[in-house]
Formats: sequence, structure tokens, C-alpha cells
Amino acid sequence: MTIKSFQTLVKDEINTLASLREGGALGLIEDDLALVDKIRAQLLSGVAVVVTTPAFTRDGIPSAGISAGGELVIQCMEQRAHIRNKPGAITAIDAAEAIMFKLDGFMSLHFKDIKSSVDRDTGILTVSVTFSFSVILGQ
Repeated sequence: MTIKSFQTLVKDEINTLASLREGGALGLIEDDLALVDKIRAQLLSGVAVVVTTPAFTRDGIPSAGISAGGELVIQCMEQRAHIRNKPGAITAIDAAEAIMFKLDGFMSLHFKDIKSSVDRDTGILTVSVTFSFSVILGQ
């Protein structure tokens, strides 16, 4: 498994959540060349959910590949001005909570924490859900 395929599997699992789809959320991966443009477009209609893997660390020595563990961070971003008055829209915190329950235990993911921040210049609220994980990486 590659880092990109790991991110893609998690993104695909997130995108199976009916509550996110119906509420206007969309899962994306950080290793997407058009990520910035996709986030901008998504923030106009709903929550952008970006799967990131900021840290990988060797985690043992398997017979093939590289055993790695670390943190998977899923960032749920919301442009409050665009969705707060939109009927049926899901919020970043609602998306983060749904993802927390959906992914805990999926592919060795274990929920760690949720953190929120607001960019005062852009008004974008980001709720980050962090999971620990362990996978075998290979080409």
C-alpha cells in the first residue's frame, strides 16, 4: 500500500457516509494536484473534508514492505458565511463527529482527538479529527 492509496481508501470510506453526502460534504485527499482549487469550489457549497497523513514513523520490521504508524488527520473545513443558512447543510463539527464514529476501528484507525480552529482572515472554520494508525507500506 502507498501513502496515496491509504489516503484514498480512507477518503472513499468517508464519502460513503450518507449524512455527509446529503449535507453537502465531500472527501478529498491531500495528495491531489488540484486540491486547492477543489477546496475553494467545495467551500462554496458545503464542507470540504481533507484526508492528510502528516506523520509516518517506522513501526516494526515486517517480512515485506515498511511497517509504519502515525497520525491520520482529517480536516473538515467550513466557510460559515456560505452554509450556515443553507437548508440541510452539515457543519464542520457535525462532519467531524460522523467521521470519528465511522472510522474508529476501520483499517487499524483509532480515534485520538478533535480540535477546532478559525482563520479570522478567511472565516474558515476547521475541525480536525485525529486518528492513530498502523499500516504496511510498499510500492
